[in-house]
Amino acid sequence: MNEILGLPELDKNIQALIREVDSDEILTGLLGVARVLRDELKAASPIGPPHKSSKVIKLGGMVVGKETIELSGGLKKSWKAKKPKDKRPGNPSVFVAVDRKLGPHGHLVEFGHGGPHPAPAHPFVRPTMDRFRGKYAGLMVAMLRDKFGKTVAPTTSMIASSM
Repeated sequence: MNEILGLPELDKNIQALIREVDSDEILTGLLGVARVLRDELKAASPIGPPHKSSKVIKLGGMVVGKETIELSGGLKKSWKAKKPKDKRPGNPSVFVAVDRKLGPHGHLVEFGHGGPHPAPAHPFVRPTMDRFRGKYAGLMVAMLRDKFGKTVAPTTSMIASSM
């Protein structure tokens, strides 16, 4: 059984810092960390083979032609890092997610699917998250020090062990 040492003290310090500083500063810092994860997920996202799509061109209700465009890389372009719309005082949060309009097939790539044309899983999110977990502690400590100065001194092992 793993025991997390120093977590109550760290939580107490973080709660005191949140009360002292405007949470918009924290949200901005968290968004910076989320953008690092978003960029890593973009880099890890596979690009499928290009495929063509036709778009009908209309002019004044009349069809004047068709345009063929190459489509690929939608999943890579779909990653977003955002602040939630409903801001909760004392609980700053951000999220990294796929824009379902640009990459609606992300889950099928990650986990595979059964048909009608079965495809095996090509995991890229989980391995990226596992690699990011090691960077997370350092990024959070750097962000907190940047926002609050040298007074913040949580150890990286305290943060990493809480993930």
